[in-house]
Amino acid sequence: MGTPSEPAPTEPPPYAMPFLLRPVTAGNLVGIDVSIALARSTTTIPITWRFHKEIIPGLAAVLRWSIVHDVTVRGTSFVNPILGALYSIPLDRKRWTLGLFGGTTLPIGTGRAGDTSTVAANLAGRPARAAMDNATFDVDFIAPMLGAGIAYVTDRITAQMELTLGEHVRVRGAADGDKARTNLTAAGHFAFFPIRELSIGAEVRYQAWLVNGSMEIGNEPAAVDNWTIGIGPRGNFRLGQRDVWVRPAISFSMSLDAPNGFAGEQYKILQVDVPIVF
Repeated sequence: MGTPSEPAPTEPPPYAMPFLLRPVTAGNLVGIDVSIALARSTTTIPITWRFHKEIIPGLAAVLRWSIVHDVTVRGTSFVNPILGALYSIPLDRKRWTLGLFGGTTLPIGTGRAGDTSTVAANLAGRPARAAMDNATFDVDFIAPMLGAGIAYVTDRITAQMELTLGEHVRVRGAADGDKARTNLTAAGHFAFFPIRELSIGAEVRYQAWLVNGSMEIGNEPAAVDNWTIGIGPRGNFRLGQRDVWVRPAISFSMSLDAPNGFAGEQYKILQVDVPIVF
């Protein structure tokens, strides 16, 4: 009688990475993300590079850095990079995963008072990224932040929620008078896999300046908080026989409320995201 063969190993269910949220998995990643934000008064193009390096299983160092170009004023700025760590905790037979993030911006971005076109590019970068990356565009501030995300993953769906709180503390300049301000972002992402190589996802996002004094919002107090939505497909492709995955996505986002929504600037954002996970 022959010995019974061992069952073939099964691949874990695919994880649909979100568009503007952090992933909850802490592996190695390199990626580039390009957005084109069209508004009534301007066109803005932010480009973001992402690097994740796994230090030990479940813990990765994270570096994100962006450049933003405002077409209308012809201003370009290298904004503050974000340096931090992502800790991933599998829960409940790995269907649930908790991702904890801690980090800070490094206040080395361009765009000081007097450089009007670069300052304008920084301000335009916020709504161009659906206000989910405000810390990077606050170049005169250092912004330590803490965040948590949780994802539920099966063979067919990914559902994820995220919350991040950042405290922006001025380290240079005095253009708007704020010594510190507090920003909150919250979002949810849901994706469905019609086939293993493709997911269709949707996001709802909210951001609010919880504490601020005289922010650079002109005469529009509604800019203190806002809602956006996004939708689009993401691929899920293995490169050869190696455990290397490319997960390209294209998404379309809109602002829902004043001053960037239907009755205001009417922001429409096309995003192309190409991460490679290994």
